[in-house]
Amino acid sequence: MKNNNDQDDDTITLHDLSTQQQRSDVFGMFFTSKSNFTRDGYHPSENDAVITRKKRTFKDARVEQLLRQISTQLFFAAKAAHAKPTEVQTMFIQNDMRSNLYIACNDPAVAQVIYKIINESTLETVLTSPCSYGGMKKEGRKRSPRYAGKIRSRVFAEGSARYKRYKSDDPTDHAYMQSLRQLLAARLKPTEIDMMNESSIVKSLLATSGVHIITKCPTTGANKGRHAEEWLNDISERIEGVDYKAMFGKKRPCITCSGRLLGSDIDHNPNPGFAFKTRFIHQPPEIAMRSLQIASTKHSHTTDNGGSGYGTDSDSSLFCSSDDEDSDSTANDLSESDGESSPDALRRLVFK
Repeated sequence: MKNNNDQDDDTITLHDLSTQQQRSDVFGMFFTSKSNFTRDGYHPSENDAVITRKKRTFKDARVEQLLRQISTQLFFAAKAAHAKPTEVQTMFIQNDMRSNLYIACNDPAVAQVIYKIINESTLETVLTSPCSYGGMKKEGRKRSPRYAGKIRSRVFAEGSARYKRYKSDDPTDHAYMQSLRQLLAARLKPTEIDMMNESSIVKSLLATSGVHIITKCPTTGANKGRHAEEWLNDISERIEGVDYKAMFGKKRPCITCSGRLLGSDIDHNPNPGFAFKTRFIHQPPEIAMRSLQIASTKHSHTTDNGGSGYGTDSDSSLFCSSDDEDSDSTANDLSESDGESSPDALRRLVFK
């Protein structure tokens, strides 16, 4: 499998990041606002160009594909329940016979909504049901039924009804993909993790298999503005010597999250998005320095469909040609029927 954690070895000038004021001052030296891409995000001043990522295939990255689909469906479900999610990230950890899925949001209140939604029905129902809500963008109205259909037929359907389109060209990725599929197909009820309660964390770490949602976590002081990726990394750092860890969400990690993930053993998107000042100035100095290392060696990334917002990173087989947003793109072998994809005809493409 590919290693997404390799980073450039460029060195940067050391700055004193001991205080929030110093980190705020240094942030202004390293980052520039890019308001035409995102309201709050900044991109590195040194690497001024924002890179536009193109479509790519998932044929050797099925775990990543499914984690992104799960994250996006949970994001939609939260929106449909009148929550205000910013991001949803999912992390899969495989250790010998142990398989566990962890879910986190930027806002723990949104995670509590997701936990409630799943508990009142099932994870299967949430993931395989098309979502709709007022103000839903056209791209979302297309993605949700397509993702629901893919997950239904590839994960939860039995026997001959199940399409085997999650088969990976990479044998290792394929093996982990099957473990993830089996974990979901077991239809387990989720458990809650309270990041302020040691016994709650340990319980999830000892689970043979399970779906765990971080529903409580501190949000003040050094934790102010923390994103989902950092909470999941807290869990990951407690689990050593495992076979495989992967974390993917609806959006790519921002630069500050990428700083936290620098050097980790988690397979994740190596192409960061933008930087967010609130989080940077509240990061511990050593992590803030890693974020500066990312800013010195990487550009911010967006996509040619959706900018830095909704359309940034979710698995995306474009329905539409660039000339006609309302038409099916037959040139890309895309076939849609009643809101579901035909697995035998659909070319899976992703913005990454």
